[in-house]
Amino acid sequence: MFKELLKDRHRIQESYKHLFRSAEGQIVMRHMMKKFGVTTPSFVQGDSNATAFKEGQRHVVLSILKYINRDSDEVAQKIQEHIEDE
Repeated sequence: MFKELLKDRHRIQESYKHLFRSAEGQIVMRHMMKKFGVTTPSFVQGDSNATAFKEGQRHVVLSILKYINRDSDEVAQKIQEHIEDE
C-alpha cells in the first residue's frame, strides 16, 4: 500500500512538472502568480478574512512551485521583471 502511494505521488508530481514546464503551463503559471499575488504582500489592514483569503490563493501557487521543484524566489523575480516590462 505504501509503495502504491509513493508511486501515485511520483506520477502526480511528474504530471505537474510536465504541465507547468510546458510553454502553455508557463503562461498559466505567470498568470496565476500575478493574479494571486505571489510577488506582493497578502496583508489587508483591518480585514483578517481578506488577508487569510489572499494568503490562501498565494499558498496554492507557492505549493505548486514547490511541488514541481521550482525556486519560488527565482520565478517571482522573473514575473516581477515581466510585470515591469508591461
